[in-house]
Amino acid sequence: DQLLDPKLNLECGTTYFSHLLKHFGSVRLALCAYNAGPERVTQLGRCPQFQETLRYTQNILTAWQGGK
Repeated sequence: DQLLDPKLNLECGTTYFSHLLKHFGSVRLALCAYNAGPERVTQLGRCPQFQETLRYTQNILTAWQGGK
């Protein structure tokens, strides 16, 4: 399977995230949509209150901000 190729997998993931970022205009909402699905975020107009999604989003934002 082509998605098992690490380079292709990263390219697909970053392309998809870039699309979500342009659509939602917010890093937090784009991350929520990446994890929980863009339809849910669009319907709610916010990040769904799923424990997994909230934890995922916070972990990524914390890592992105240098652990702060």
